[in-house]
Amino acid sequence: MNIIIKKAKIEDLAIIQKLNNEVFVASQKYDRYLNMKWPFEKEGIKYFTNAIKGRKHCVLIAWLDDKPVGYLIGIERNYSYRLNRVAEIDNMGVTESYRGKGIGTLLVNEFKKWCQKRGITHIKVNTYFNHQKAMS
Repeated sequence: MNIIIKKAKIEDLAIIQKLNNEVFVASQKYDRYLNMKWPFEKEGIKYFTNAIKGRKHCVLIAWLDDKPVGYLIGIERNYSYRLNRVAEIDNMGVTESYRGKGIGTLLVNEFKKWCQKRGITHIKVNTYFNHQKAMS
């Protein structure tokens, strides 16, 4: 399996929306209040566009044979109360049929490289407290 991780471009907006929607579908069992239309609504489009274009964002897509199978959106956070530099994995997901194959690890490792280049020393992430796979 030849996975390639690439930085997203604005032309990839629809791909990011689709992959994020897959995350929403999978997350419904943990959060019944998710707005399932958000990835395609004005606010969702604005969020993804700003992330792709943003200098403090890292938006990555995992490709398998020219097929997008996963994504990660990370952001550098500036906390005035922290002495270290922090980034956060804001959201990420892998297409269901490709989960458990190391694609998420590849995305996170590429994000770590981005952080290291920027002098970021810590990465934070949140997930649903009962989402055991995400926690691992």
